[in-house]
Amino acid sequence: MPFIKDKVVQEVDVEVEEYGVLTGMQRFEPGQLTVVAIVQKRKGPIAMVQDSTGKGYLISPGEKLGRNGVIEEITGNMILVKQQYKMSSGAVRHRVVKMLLKREGE
Repeated sequence: MPFIKDKVVQEVDVEVEEYGVLTGMQRFEPGQLTVVAIVQKRKGPIAMVQDSTGKGYLISPGEKLGRNGVIEEITGNMILVKQQYKMSSGAVRHRVVKMLLKREGE
């Protein structure tokens, strides 16, 4: 028998007790993404965001973003994300995070 065994590494889904398994855009918090483009379509606006590795994603209003955020609105130059969180007293609060589209050279 060998003294050292090969260890098999498996990809594990990120799981948080309160939120369940995080999939898709729920794996990213708003601060981890950069807004690259915003496009107005007939069915409504969509935005392209980029993660730190340069991979791009398309998002639209109503999609979940992060553990507890929902994309509320996409305007001409920003994305509004409404996040829900619990206070230590048990009260539920909301905050709005603005993700701004940076102009070329910023």
